[in-house]
Amino acid sequence: MHLRFESSAGKFSGNSLWVDNNFAADKITIKVTLKQNPALHKEFDMYIKRKPDGPLKTVDQLMSEIKERKKKRN
Repeated sequence: MHLRFESSAGKFSGNSLWVDNNFAADKITIKVTLKQNPALHKEFDMYIKRKPDGPLKTVDQLMSEIKERKKKRN
């Protein structure tokens, strides 16, 4: 099964969509079409994340949270 990927912005490389850092819109419309049957397709909007990720938790913080959850269940 072969698929064709199209988007309103950026460029596909395989299954990855590459978008310029200066892209200003809130979303990109993506259309995926079955090459053997172009009538079969799916179109959807992918919204662009704007906020940066916060700092990652340490292993100790994660383990502590897991222990806390286990205590609350019991």
